Amino acid sequence: MRSLFVIIAALSLLHRAGAQQLEFGDAPEGVIAYPRQGIVGMFPTCKTVGPSNWIQHNNFGAYFGPTIDFEGDGNGGFCPQFPPFDADECYADNDAGLAFPQPYTILPSPLREAPCPNSRGTSLGQPCTVAAWGQNIDIFVVNKMPNLTTGYVNVLFDWDRNGLWAGASPCPSGPAPEHVLVNFKVSQGPGGFSNMLSVLGPPPFLIGPLRGFIWARFTITEKPVVLPWFGDGAYEDGETEDYLIYVGDYDFGDAPEGALAYPANGVIGNFPTCINVGPAGSFVRHAAGNAFWGPKVDGENEGNAALCPAFSPNQYDRDECFQDGDAGLIAPTAYTINGGLVIPCVGAAGKALDKFCATAQWGPEIDILVNGPGIANLLIDWDQNGSWTFNAASTCAGVAVPEHVLVNFVVPPGYSGPLSGLFPPPFTVGPNAGFVWARFTLSDVPVPNNWGGVGDFLDGETEDYLLEVSLTSGLRDIRGEEIPFNLIPNPAQDAFRIELALQKTEDLLIELTGIDGRIAQVLHNAMLPKGKHTLEFNLKQAGLPDGLYLVSLRTASGARGYQRLIIRR
Repeated sequence: MRSLFVIIAALSLLHRAGAQQLEFGDAPEGVIAYPRQGIVGMFPTCKTVGPSNWIQHNNFGAYFGPTIDFEGDGNGGFCPQFPPFDADECYADNDAGLAFPQPYTILPSPLREAPCPNSRGTSLGQPCTVAAWGQNIDIFVVNKMPNLTTGYVNVLFDWDRNGLWAGASPCPSGPAPEHVLVNFKVSQGPGGFSNMLSVLGPPPFLIGPLRGFIWARFTITEKPVVLPWFGDGAYEDGETEDYLIYVGDYDFGDAPEGALAYPANGVIGNFPTCINVGPAGSFVRHAAGNAFWGPKVDGENEGNAALCPAFSPNQYDRDECFQDGDAGLIAPTAYTINGGLVIPCVGAAGKALDKFCATAQWGPEIDILVNGPGIANLLIDWDQNGSWTFNAASTCAGVAVPEHVLVNFVVPPGYSGPLSGLFPPPFTVGPNAGFVWARFTLSDVPVPNNWGGVGDFLDGETEDYLLEVSLTSGLRDIRGEEIPFNLIPNPAQDAFRIELALQKTEDLLIELTGIDGRIAQVLHNAMLPKGKHTLEFNLKQAGLPDGLYLVSLRTASGARGYQRLIIRR
């Protein structure tokens, strides 16, 4: 019997030895690592690609996350022919240990970055800022190697996106090394170590200078790596996990979710906005920000001016009213909610959207500045119920009015100007007068018909505005009598003239304002008698750059007029 037991034990050991798996990283080697730049990765990963140029672990007493993945030869398949890079960053076996930031993968057809499913993480942080462990980044570490062996954690980031881990990238405060954590000790106590790396106090590190996607390698080994280290080696114990991570701000919309959307009706907004409020997927987010509304991208940290739903006193203001000049809306007037009251944005142009059940024309009634390329969509909450959903009960003359009013409208590469310049189709205004929340989204991919405003996009921007539907006609001044006037020519080159008529003798102020809200030039500030006038202005001496401007007329009695002027030389 004793001999039989020995034989069975020996066979068991042979079986286990034959079934032993090796563990590799899975960063791309010999294939595209950065689709936007077309850069092939040469990270030391795949045993079949580079000579002695891989990373391998034989035993698994130390690892990241709750379990170990087992890439067969360095990737999700066999190098360099494999499906997405997913065995670490996105794999469904819950092996990955990264707590945050958001992990991404690369999909093959079409070749593109893609967020991991159901991830609700953050970015690593802003370029050339300091990343703190436990705040910007963290990973779950287990060390239960025999004999209380100390583990060594090393972390690499490809800051310059050249497909290698080597050297450093320049920042104003100094160079940002790509080897950010060097032989950091993970010691054991009784029962081993099993916790977040941050509890051991790793030193913070400088994030590199480039905004966008970055490949990173996390490795734990039973011995220190030899410096300089570029991510390779064969180790007796440990694990390597590789992640595609985003550097820079995300952009969100800022329509109310879990907060008051329509004070007059007491309606709470359930717009998909805030990453911490609704269920998974109930937000809109953009990563790259190469296409956007207005002169630049705002950076809501997770959907509103502050953390949702605990907004700042000036609540919904990052898009519609914020004073950083990012908002792209030209017309109609944008509003905000402050202290439970709806108020117009400071310096707003004073126009409402056209009256209910009328046809809104792009240009005179609604317009927004856009920088392409991208796919433009517009949602408007016609029934004022706090969500963007198709409602067959919202009808004009018996015809249902969709809340998805602009559907997958293409903005071509290189276009920068008013969306009206691309001639979007007009649309029917909904059947209710009053305030409505609207979402303008520019994305890298189309959205479904009857879209509800949800999405995790790799490019573009979302801006949300509180607009007014008029009782009578749009194109009206909400704060005083309108001054009719013409701009000739428009677009203007070296000069233009204003033709206007005053109902009485007035002090008249005429200002030329840039799209950032700053006054570019005071054109006129003096008394004018009642009647018709033609005022001429020379643009040569002003030195104004080409672009879109707003010409505003105001009198001491409160009469106003606004028109957009394009300067093109």
